[in-house]
Amino acid sequence: MMDRRLSNRPLSLSSSSFLRPHHSRRVPDEKLVVMADFWRSKGLSSKSQLDKLVALAHSRKLFSDPPRIDLKLQQLRSMLPGADVVKIVSNAPNILVYDLILSIPPKLHALQRLLPGCDVVKVIVSSPHLLTFNIESNIAPKVQQLRRLLPGANIVKIISSAPNLLSYDINGSLSHKVHALFHLLPGADVVKLISYAPTLLYHDTEASIAPKLRALALLLPGCDVVKMVCAAPPLLCSDIEGSIARKLLWMCEMVNGTEKELHEKIESNPRLLTCGYGVVFGRLEFIAQDKEENVAVKELRSVLLAPVSKFVKMWPGYPIYLAQQLVNAEWALARGQEVQEVLRRGAKHLEREYGNCLRSVVNKD
Repeated sequence: MMDRRLSNRPLSLSSSSFLRPHHSRRVPDEKLVVMADFWRSKGLSSKSQLDKLVALAHSRKLFSDPPRIDLKLQQLRSMLPGADVVKIVSNAPNILVYDLILSIPPKLHALQRLLPGCDVVKVIVSSPHLLTFNIESNIAPKVQQLRRLLPGANIVKIISSAPNLLSYDINGSLSHKVHALFHLLPGADVVKLISYAPTLLYHDTEASIAPKLRALALLLPGCDVVKMVCAAPPLLCSDIEGSIARKLLWMCEMVNGTEKELHEKIESNPRLLTCGYGVVFGRLEFIAQDKEENVAVKELRSVLLAPVSKFVKMWPGYPIYLAQQLVNAEWALARGQEVQEVLRRGAKHLEREYGNCLRSVVNKD
């Protein structure tokens, strides 16, 4: 296993900066520069990952040999079609130490048998370290433990969405998180909640999820927030006091109705709060300008939850409005471009880009 010291120490390309672990071999600085250039040529841009891979040249001869690494990357590409193999290696470099032709295909087949119907390549891209384990003796027992912990749940679907769960101590830390959710959400179908949003289990229940629930209750006094998060689990992974509060404030300003009516509408349709910035800000502002009046509370669901293609059919001028925003606003990435050029990207892309721009502006503030 890679020495932990390597992954946590700052590295650069200066003559004495590639620090070596104790008892490592001496690698010339020129070679380290070559290896850094090699990984950059493969598309690796993250400094921390680049430094980690370059530093491995001190402890393993393989990592100072570009032709051998290139061959192994090609082998991985043939076994994992469509996968970003450089990303895989940067997250789990020890994979390259294996005889890939002999070791990887059996592991992939074992994972596919263990998780029928699962996109195994996608799982490996998210959790490449799985390829360093014995699937039958290390991973299979964890899958069985998950089935016992979450009875009735589609475990294959859960692992597909949150493969890093297989890295947890299922009967220890993960079991504690699940039981903490039962305590936090009395009466809720917690197994169903986890099935819809398995990445909830990446978060600490007491330190992360419970404060979000309290913040949501303060934001929507009188609403059944437990029922809301069960209907819209992504709320528990959201920034309640930041992005959710801003979207709610914007709805209050741009929706025709009382605050009580709006809160009741959101309580019965909590997914409204999970809509992206581009959807909430873009659509409500566009309709207000186009109709010269705000959206009625009763229409909010059909406006915000409609697929963008359906919304554009109802409001054909929306893509042009988004393109103009992206071209004319001071903060826009497309500032100065022709509207028709921006329009070619399609309404779905424009709405997402508009949301990203708004989010970046808010984050700067």
